[in-house]
Amino acid sequence: MIKNIITDAGDVTFNVKVMELLKKYKPNPFEIKAIVTVMAGSQEWDKYNKGLYKDVHEFVDVLKQLYPKYTKMMEKAFLDDWSNYMKPDVKMWQGLTQLKNQGYDIYMLADVPDELHQIIKKYEGYQILSGGVFSHEEHMRKPDIRMYQTLLDRYGLKAEECVMIDNDAAYLKPAEKLGMYTIRFTNADDTLKKLQELLKSN
Repeated sequence: MIKNIITDAGDVTFNVKVMELLKKYKPNPFEIKAIVTVMAGSQEWDKYNKGLYKDVHEFVDVLKQLYPKYTKMMEKAFLDDWSNYMKPDVKMWQGLTQLKNQGYDIYMLADVPDELHQIIKKYEGYQILSGGVFSHEEHMRKPDIRMYQTLLDRYGLKAEECVMIDNDAAYLKPAEKLGMYTIRFTNADDTLKKLQELLKSN
């Protein structure tokens, strides 16, 4: 019987509007390529998500050394107020809140640097969470199975009583390996429908 719902943050419960940020500064194609390269899986982005830099300023200082031609754009893009570009998926939060009120526990398992986690924490819906595991605190990222196991161990959860929601199929595989149910996020309506069907069948 499923008792716990585990959700991701970026592009599941929060929409990250990177293109809105880029449009604001009107970067040239080379600057866009540099920023996308950083965010698409660079070692620097990986370290930032794992909390291995002192703060975002140290992260940006490293990027400025790597991309000296695009120093100003790196500063603008990564030192901006990201609360303007991280918007909660209201439908998703409403659905999770209803399930919380029905007795399910809601947890978050997310790759997120500290600065963005602080933004997420300010959203009122965050209060429904019974707990969470975050990459910048654990110094590791999904799909490292240790992150998933940490969540189970920390909160005394049984894998077979959990369903994991993520938009990345690769991030669902460790959850499945541990024995969790999984749902790949597409949009709030479709995902909540699948979740309700799964909960009813258990």
